[in-house]
Amino acid sequence: QKDLQFNVKVDETLPDILYGDEVRVRQVVTNILNNAVKYTHEGSVSLTVSGEKLYDKLGRGIINLVFRVSDTGIGISKEQMRHLFRRFHDGNYRRMQASGIGLGLSLTRDLVYLHGGTITCESEEGRGTVFTVTLPIRKEMFAPGQVDLQHPIDLSKPRKNIIDIPSVTKQSTEPVQ
Repeated sequence: QKDLQFNVKVDETLPDILYGDEVRVRQVVTNILNNAVKYTHEGSVSLTVSGEKLYDKLGRGIINLVFRVSDTGIGISKEQMRHLFRRFHDGNYRRMQASGIGLGLSLTRDLVYLHGGTITCESEEGRGTVFTVTLPIRKEMFAPGQVDLQHPIDLSKPRKNIIDIPSVTKQSTEPVQ
């Protein structure tokens, strides 16, 4: 067990119901959180969820769902950043005695792109890392057969932990201002 503080901030103005691939969105966030915990030995890991309301050319509303995962971990060197999203990239697993085969971030990037989103990373060695994922959420983005109107993503209902947070952290939750 690590002595980490886990912080969660969720924008309370987000709509309760969103349309998207909940399994894949969860997979993206889980992978980034797992990496943050893996490479942070002390300090904190923070997840911030917010949204930007935009309008397309036809005046239809789009929510850009923004996930920001920041940590006070070891950071990523400039050399490592150049290869960060490559498949089978080592990512310091051996040096950190961590498990991995170098597929997580490349698959995460692919899932984000397939969802029409973006993923960015800012890092400084010895100071930590921030990943930002932006996903446009709008039912019109999907073909009619792809939208499950019976089971939308309902943010108002509690879900299982994305990762087993209590086993690795001290927990703090507060709303975004």
